[in-house]
Amino acid sequence: GGPLETDVRAARASLESAQSSVTSARAKLAELQSGSKPSEIQSAQSSLASAQSNLASTMHGAKETDLMVAMEQV
Repeated sequence: GGPLETDVRAARASLESAQSSVTSARAKLAELQSGSKPSEIQSAQSSLASAQSNLASTMHGAKETDLMVAMEQV
């Protein structure tokens, strides 16, 4: 059979959370770039890189079939 509904739900939740973290980190970086200290910008860039890495790990770690179903439902 296909993927379990609980696996699909978990994959979807992880994917949405990771995507939200990337979106939030990008917004924070854009905000800081418009008039902040270099150290604050560097910190935001680091947060964005971390969020992107987490998203990549989430996508890589989930079962491919679960992730495909989850992405179709988003």
